Amino acid sequence: EVTIYDPSLVTINDLGSNFYLSPEDVGKKRRDEAVLAKLAELNPYVHCTVMDGDDILSKAKDYSIVVITELMDKEQLYKISDFCHQNKIGFIYSATLGITGFTFVDFGEEHYIRDKNGEECKTYLCRIITKDTYGAVTIDDTIGGGKITFSSGDWVTFKEVKGMTELNDGKPRQVKLISPISFSIGDTSNLSDYEGGGIIEQVKVPIKVSYAPLSQRFETPYVGKKGPDPIDFSKFGRNELLHCAFLAVHEYHLQHKAFPELNNDAQANEVLAKAKEIYNKKKAENVDWIQNAQEFDDKIVLAVAKWARAEISPICAFLGGIVAQEIVKLTGKYTPINQWLWFDFYESVANLKPDTDRTLKGSRYDDQIAIYGNEIQKKLSEANIFMIGAGAL
Repeated sequence: EVTIYDPSLVTINDLGSNFYLSPEDVGKKRRDEAVLAKLAELNPYVHCTVMDGDDILSKAKDYSIVVITELMDKEQLYKISDFCHQNKIGFIYSATLGITGFTFVDFGEEHYIRDKNGEECKTYLCRIITKDTYGAVTIDDTIGGGKITFSSGDWVTFKEVKGMTELNDGKPRQVKLISPISFSIGDTSNLSDYEGGGIIEQVKVPIKVSYAPLSQRFETPYVGKKGPDPIDFSKFGRNELLHCAFLAVHEYHLQHKAFPELNNDAQANEVLAKAKEIYNKKKAENVDWIQNAQEFDDKIVLAVAKWARAEISPICAFLGGIVAQEIVKLTGKYTPINQWLWFDFYESVANLKPDTDRTLKGSRYDDQIAIYGNEIQKKLSEANIFMIGAGAL
């Protein structure tokens, strides 16, 4: 069952990122009601509804997960996040800000990952097991490709081992890789002598993971010197700088009850000043996460602020795919995001001229024009491209 809640009236800008809306909906229908019929057609086995009323907290308890998909007031976010955390309800907060965005995941203090990667468990024949404190196991590498595909920290069971029969008890044992054909299972010195044979079967043991609520991970996105891996490894330090910008955008909203207008220099500079203040304060406090940040870059933060309201279809599709995967992971299959994921595509505007014409036209493409300008929008509108194999999947 999926319930959606978005009482805002459809605007012309919405047509640029939400292909379930039509020009006839502008100014007349709520966004959730306007898309419901087409959304429901995607899968007849999923019951789709629009939420009654506006009390999200009273409705949240009826669901497995609550997902917020656009920028929202920080104090309201904390209330929803804390409620979900306390009631063992999954929570995701994700939004695009022009050509950047983020996803935050909280699956509670006791989330179990039953299958971290979805890959099929492998089976190997055993060639030798040493009797010592290390317990080195070597597989028969003449059969089935000859190399171990699991990694350190994974688990295996044994059966049909001759001599060292204690290993046939069916208990999972954690492995530590030694080489492509051998691994350690720990102390075997007290076991019987190994005589031969044995089948090694990889098994998946549930892994317990604990998450903190947004109220604890908004100002401090992660604890310790290592945070979530970046999507783009050429942008080390960008995650932390983007987070300062996102914090500043939310502070701006807290003060003005609105997010910065598209390409409003004065409002963007206000966000920039706030982001610098946050960045410098965290540096002065010597908190771990800010030490990983790149040098403060005015251009990046100003771009976040100027386009915070913009939503364009390729970025929404990209982030929507990620969020959909995270929802599936609540079931225990696959490894969820380590609380935060950040991204940006600012290289796509790096070569635009400083005097790029970004005059808005009052059209469905205004958010795209606000970022890339009218010249590129004209080229896109006049392009004829036939794409094969980029459809349903």
